[in-house]
Amino acid sequence: MEDGGSLHLDMVFQILTSCSLQTLAKCRTLSRECNSMTSDTPFMNLLLQRTGVVSGFFVQTIHFNSCYSTFVSRHTSNHNPSLDFLPVHTKIAASGGLVLLLGINDKGNHKIPKYYVCKPCTKQWQRIPNPKTRFFTKNIGMIVLRSNPLRYKIVRFSEHKFPSLFFKNKEAYYFLRCEVFDSDTWAWKELEDVKLQYGEFLAFRPPVPARGSLHWVTTGNNVLGFDPNNETHTIFSLPEAIIEDSDSQESEELVPYEGKLGFIRNRKDSCMELWVMERKNCEVAWNKRPSINLEDLSTKESFWSTRSFYNADTTLLEGFYKMIFYNIKDGKIDSVSMNRILGQVEIFPFLSDFEVVDLKTRKESGQAKSHVQGPRPGVLPARN
Repeated sequence: MEDGGSLHLDMVFQILTSCSLQTLAKCRTLSRECNSMTSDTPFMNLLLQRTGVVSGFFVQTIHFNSCYSTFVSRHTSNHNPSLDFLPVHTKIAASGGLVLLLGINDKGNHKIPKYYVCKPCTKQWQRIPNPKTRFFTKNIGMIVLRSNPLRYKIVRFSEHKFPSLFFKNKEAYYFLRCEVFDSDTWAWKELEDVKLQYGEFLAFRPPVPARGSLHWVTTGNNVLGFDPNNETHTIFSLPEAIIEDSDSQESEELVPYEGKLGFIRNRKDSCMELWVMERKNCEVAWNKRPSINLEDLSTKESFWSTRSFYNADTTLLEGFYKMIFYNIKDGKIDSVSMNRILGQVEIFPFLSDFEVVDLKTRKESGQAKSHVQGPRPGVLPARN
């Protein structure tokens, strides 16, 4: 039985390393074994080699009040995506993770920004309708629900310049407006407001996708989760150990981990603590994993801060004028030099193929076609 099981998993491994990203995403939900197997470095290495997909992060930095984005990956490629093909200089506002980016242009003679969705690997872009821009954007997220035919949603939280306070049982609250853009309807829709305690705000970080939902950490030691399928939101607490030690000066970050939501803390003794969120009987539970010793990394890098997970055994670190991919199993380090790491740094995960997509729904595609400046549909760029 054991040999048969090993043979079965090996066959599944070989099949999945040649499948499409859409199929892979579905297969990861079949079982824990399948999800774990497809999250390791050997699988990702073979997947990228066989399919030619691009995997990495867009790192956005601020330099002299301007935003610059650079794509980084631990895998060399003949095609590193950029946003140079867009008609205007654009700030990345959100990443669908799979395929798409959302960009906002707020330069020029007009204060009203313009919203664009794009697929960098095929150099396609499409302007989308504006939300109600008289309200100030506090955070924004994007998620791809289906890649063929394409469907995505964008959620935007905003508030008035002077938000109103509401009192209940001697507690003060304020409300964030919530709007959702659906590519199927090609329109924004206002949803139920999000209630937060007075003094609690969404951290200025891009959301973390996990289990088909988007997640933001708040300054009140909570997580705001948004389910794009039901278009509902929930608020739940961070791990109790984090709340009890809320005055700690150690760096903390909400991260994706094996398709789930994770939370990490970099301790001063060069150890990283990791909690992974599980749902038990519709309730949230945080399971603490064994601490990860990063002392070997500290001897090689004088400055680093964990920002995300590339896969289950490789972390993305922000270093001094560089981004670092560090394998926590074998200690291997791959560094990518950065010309600009000044001020705030935003990390946007990116995983994409080279298939041309329709950025508008079939109902709308006859009225306005998306712009394409890339390879022919279904044709990959030449590779060495």
